[in-house]
Amino acid sequence: MQKIMFLSLLTMFLMFSIPQINVLAGKNSSIPAGAKEYAENKFYEIVIDMVDDEEAEHYGFMSDSKDIRFGELHETYTLSQEFIAKNDKLNNLNDGVIKTNEWISVIYQDDQPVNVIGVYEREDGEFELSVFGYGKDLAFELDSIQNGSLKLIYEMPIDAWYWFNNGKVQPVNDSAKQSINSEYNLEEFRQLIQERYKDSQKKSLLLPLVVVSSMLLISLYVFKRKRQHNRNAK
Repeated sequence: MQKIMFLSLLTMFLMFSIPQINVLAGKNSSIPAGAKEYAENKFYEIVIDMVDDEEAEHYGFMSDSKDIRFGELHETYTLSQEFIAKNDKLNNLNDGVIKTNEWISVIYQDDQPVNVIGVYEREDGEFELSVFGYGKDLAFELDSIQNGSLKLIYEMPIDAWYWFNNGKVQPVNDSAKQSINSEYNLEEFRQLIQERYKDSQKKSLLLPLVVVSSMLLISLYVFKRKRQHNRNAK
């Protein structure tokens, strides 16, 4: 009897002491099982490493609290080359908003949104960390909106995020609000983008750069892990 009670208490202890990571798929959206699995299995480990890092404050963490959870996954989009170019024909402007194969989630510490983390699908179908550090302003906005049925467009050169729904574009984070101060229809938004990137040398900047940025961020993350490992080994 005592053995059964001990095992029951041990089970309850493990249930409440081990972090329960549950990253939700966005509402009315199709999130790949691999992306959700990666988020549930890897996000917590990645974030906890940063919470313990000496540069944690730069990522929005205000304490060493391990009370970490994640919001729903949001699919991200970017703008195609045809959308940006003035001379290219695009019969349907909606086709100019294209998927990046990246999904991002708000990081919460002590139930407060502090930053954003992402996962992306590689060409071989595997999933990896895309970004850790899109910023607290984006985290706050995603926390307040939490609507996965909207398309989330990223304009990388100015770090601007927009919601796109029913042909309308709305600014999300601070950079986007400096770009457009109200709701634009897609044609108006395209004109603004074309004017901003009318120099042909700048057009390539808007193409999906998830893979490139991910390689840099993952390299930084691996470097930090090795540095932490070496520090602990001393």
